[in-house]
This record gives sequence, structure tokens and C-alpha cells, in this order.
Amino acid sequence: MRTLTKRRMAAILLAGLLLLAACSQQSMPANEVVVYSSVDDVYARPVAEQFQRESGITVRFVPDTEETKSTGLVNRLIAEKERPQADVFWSGDPVRAALLKSKGVTAAYESSNAEGLPELFSDLLVSDYLFAKDRIFANLTLSDDELALYNQLAGILEDRVLKPDLVIFLQAGTQLLLERIRMRGRDFERNMDSEYIESLNRAYNFFFHHYQDTPLLVVGADHLDYVGVPADLDLLLDQLGEPFTGTRYFAPRAGGA
Repeated sequence: MRTLTKRRMAAILLAGLLLLAACSQQSMPANEVVVYSSVDDVYARPVAEQFQRESGITVRFVPDTEETKSTGLVNRLIAEKERPQADVFWSGDPVRAALLKSKGVTAAYESSNAEGLPELFSDLLVSDYLFAKDRIFANLTLSDDELALYNQLAGILEDRVLKPDLVIFLQAGTQLLLERIRMRGRDFERNMDSEYIESLNRAYNFFFHHYQDTPLLVVGADHLDYVGVPADLDLLLDQLGEPFTGTRYFAPRAGGA
């Protein structure tokens, strides 16, 4: 039976796609795994299907709906605590994953494939949210009076928020961002104005150009496919092997070149 390589497993963790927990302690068929997933289906299902092809293990894939994103499956897992049905909870939301852990619903999964991974990938928490970048949206959308109030409140909170060990900024052109938004397929994003996305993209670039709070890896993502091309993921993971300070720029050519 083939298994995911250490590098591939680390890549999944890195991308924030996999918050893995052994939800079920009951006896399950050895060739079947039940996955509850709140990750966008367009990203999660291909990974589950690839795992099934490579491992020979049947994946019973249970997605959340867009209307109850994360909340629906979290409530279901809590309700099933005494008679768990899931083997894996797959989520990009670290807050709800932490909630399940605090209630004793989930248990950490320790894979033999992870033996020998750098300490960087141990007890890893990956989030697609950075409190500091809230100011990007505040500056774009709030009136002067609202922004003044926001700055007062944000200034109080910023000192209390833990800073990450590393921030990764995937830098891409507006056209590619619009294509990714369409691929994600969220109903509330279908009619996003391209001019707004352009202004938001410029604001992101300005913000991270001046960002100094933590180590920052700026990745030129216009010509790379970290989901579909393993070589591209390998290149990115190589950048995370050793800690660094300040800002590092990474812009390789496509296809692992």
C-alpha cells in the first residue's frame, strides 16, 4: 500500500488544508476512513480522491454546507461525542478546531509518516487570518469617523494578540485572484467587483511591503500551482526548512524550475 510522503503530508499541513484529529475511537473497517470536511469542496475533494487512489483506502467524504460552514459539522461532532462517527475532521478554521479539542471531542493524530519532520511542523497551527491585516479592510471600507473609532479599539487589542512565528504572503496579480475566486465558487463572492479586487490587491501589497512584525515570506504565486503541481509545493516547503528573520522573497519559475 502506498502512503503519502513526508513532504506531501507537510505540504497539506502548510497549506492550511488539514487540521487532522482522530475523532473516532470505535472500531472501523481497516480500509475505510470517514472524513468530515468544512474546507471548500473544490480544494478538499480532489485531495481526498487522490488519497483514496494512492492508498486504496475508501474515503467517506462528508462536506459541510456553505450556509453552515464549519458550524454545522462542529455541532454534529459535539453531538456525536459519545458515539463518534468520524475519523478525521478537516478544517481551515483553527478556532473551531480548538473548541473541539477543549471539549474533548478530538484527539491529536500522530502519523508514522511524520517521523523526522522538522520541529517547525510539530504541534502546528495554520491560519488564513492575520489580525494585523484587518487594517487593510478598515482603511478601504470605513468612513473617517468609523476609522478613528476602529483605530482606538484595534490599538487596545493588538498588544493582546499573539504574533505568529511566520507569515506567508502569496502575492499574485488581480486577474489570477479573480480566477481563484471563481474557482472557489462561493455564492457571496460571485459578483465581486474587479475594481474592488484590484484596489484590495494594491492595499495588500502596500501593507506587506511595510510589514515588520514577524518573519515574512513573500511568495510570487502568479505562475505556480501549489495544489496541482507537487514540484511547486516542494519548492515552497524548502523555504520553510530553516528559520529566518526579516523578509524573504521567493519567486521561482513555474513547474519547479
